[in-house]
Amino acid sequence: MLACLVSLLICLVTGSAAHGQEKPLLAPAPPHFPTNLKGVRIKLERTSCLVSCPDYSVTIYGDGTFVYEGHRIVKVKGKQEGQVPIDAVRELVHRFFSADYFSLTPFSGQCGGDAPTAVTSIEWPGASKKVTDCGSSIPGSIPAALVELESAIDATVNSRQWIGTEGERRRLKD
Repeated sequence: MLACLVSLLICLVTGSAAHGQEKPLLAPAPPHFPTNLKGVRIKLERTSCLVSCPDYSVTIYGDGTFVYEGHRIVKVKGKQEGQVPIDAVRELVHRFFSADYFSLTPFSGQCGGDAPTAVTSIEWPGASKKVTDCGSSIPGSIPAALVELESAIDATVNSRQWIGTEGERRRLKD
């Protein structure tokens, strides 16, 4: 009986691959939480839109160092570096796991048009994942946990000090 079930499972898995289905029946297991934060790198990139959406990136490393790079429609352009507590990095990594980040599809929303895009990524030796949030006016198309994760990355390094408020960005000239 067990052999029949195993054979059936193998047929289903290989059959779905042969028919070109987009989603495998068995999803890969998510990676284990990193025991050492040394190799961790978390990144958030935001792109501009026509009005006042900031274009910048933030990279946070496992040792607590971070780099902000302002490009367009930001109060501070260029590179800024700083340090956050290692516990803040650990908390962000926990947030990635709480958001079930490793099971998210690579793209959320509808890319194109004037919507700003947010790209998050996390990596450490043996694991990496990148998700693009294309922004969308369609309710429920962007997982709330992804939006909360993007905000948590910004809050951890206090990105607002460099990107400015929406009012400040509206007055900026590129």
